[in-house]
Amino acid sequence: HRALTFSELQNMSKSPSAVIGAHTHLHPSLAALNYQQQQEEIERSKIDLENILGKQMDYFSYPFGGINHFNQNTIDICKKLN
Repeated sequence: HRALTFSELQNMSKSPSAVIGAHTHLHPSLAALNYQQQQEEIERSKIDLENILGKQMDYFSYPFGGINHFNQNTIDICKKLN
């Protein structure tokens, strides 16, 4: 696995078939973090993608997604930042 290049990400974001969502900056399991740490991870990813793509990120695409990897704080932060 590898991360997309900026160019690949920009091209993908132009496709009507693709939806890009912010995720986390360093890809930790969010449930292991406190509220402030979770917010920093999610918000930094959102801001970085918005700067790269030049548009608002309205979705959150969590790299883990298992029920044990997020909590109510995660949900609340995503709603607040959207």
